[in-house]
Amino acid sequence: MDYQIKKAELKDKAAILGFLKETFSGYWSSDQPIYIPEFWDWLYCNNPAGGAITFVAEKDGRIIGHYPNVLQYLKIDNRIFQTGLVLHLATHADYRRLGVFKSLGQASMQELVRSRIPFSIAFPNQKSLPGFVNRLGFFDIATLPLLVKPLKIRNILAKVTKKPGLASFLSFLLEPLYHMSFSHFKFTKKRRNIKIEMRESFDHQFDIFWNRSMAQAKIMAPRDSRYLNWRFKSRPLQDYQILAALEGEEIAGYIIIRNAEVFSLKTGIIMDFFVLPGRQEIFDALLDAALSNLRSQDMDLCISTCFKSNIYYKALKNAGFIAVPAGFNPRKLVLVGRINSSAVDRDLFLNKKNWFITFADWDVF
Repeated sequence: MDYQIKKAELKDKAAILGFLKETFSGYWSSDQPIYIPEFWDWLYCNNPAGGAITFVAEKDGRIIGHYPNVLQYLKIDNRIFQTGLVLHLATHADYRRLGVFKSLGQASMQELVRSRIPFSIAFPNQKSLPGFVNRLGFFDIATLPLLVKPLKIRNILAKVTKKPGLASFLSFLLEPLYHMSFSHFKFTKKRRNIKIEMRESFDHQFDIFWNRSMAQAKIMAPRDSRYLNWRFKSRPLQDYQILAALEGEEIAGYIIIRNAEVFSLKTGIIMDFFVLPGRQEIFDALLDAALSNLRSQDMDLCISTCFKSNIYYKALKNAGFIAVPAGFNPRKLVLVGRINSSAVDRDLFLNKKNWFITFADWDVF
């Protein structure tokens, strides 16, 4: 079947938005930000790394495929690189299994090589994962665990069983066991000088904090004030709550949360977090404040994610978060990456222990 692959231009914005709305109808509701021009401008034009490299497939003047690489910065060891984050990938239902995905991906990868962008990453769903790995040369780096902490066990059981009476009985039996096993904090006691406060945005103090903290993770998106303000302050149609930890007048860490409805449950999402190296007591204090905040807003549960190889995972588990078994996880968060140059050590890039990833790095939230 004849179709054309081309690099998208700004004039294609309205057609792309219309295509995404049509393609994702029924998968995402029509009022999701992905379809709104302000969101498109924020993500594809105004991001700190300089926009996006997007390819589209057209047939008879109509868009039938969409493959964007949103540019972002990535710190690897002590160097900062540009990378492409593949998201909102779509092929029209009438043109699937015709090679559109592969053609778009190959054109995009060739452009990244020409632009000297050394790698690209993505978080594909289970349907598109084989295409990334088998057709486009991506490596499956790791699957992040989904961590869940029940805040209102009765409400969760009522949703699962659809029987309020049974839910009440089961919660009476299970809640004491849960609290005995998981729900108590084992805080370290070095918290006298840590103060937690809400912030509206990120100032130069966060740049100082980033410079003091960045070495603890080999690979991550730089959490400087420019990135954090773009990601959490400037994003249209979404509110985040920023909790900062201070020692004296200096930023010692932060945690960012938002509220959502997940499977009809009021859910608090821990979007991002970072503290001074080796200072678990700071993260404990932030986590305690975040959970108290979510309880005050009557949330049913809280979710988060991070790799097992850092202190944050241990602290989350210690605070009562449970890793959801893979078979029960409705949307696995799989990190894949493709290396486009020899500028980065392959073994370093593909080792999941080197990566720091949170929900902030994923496009869905």
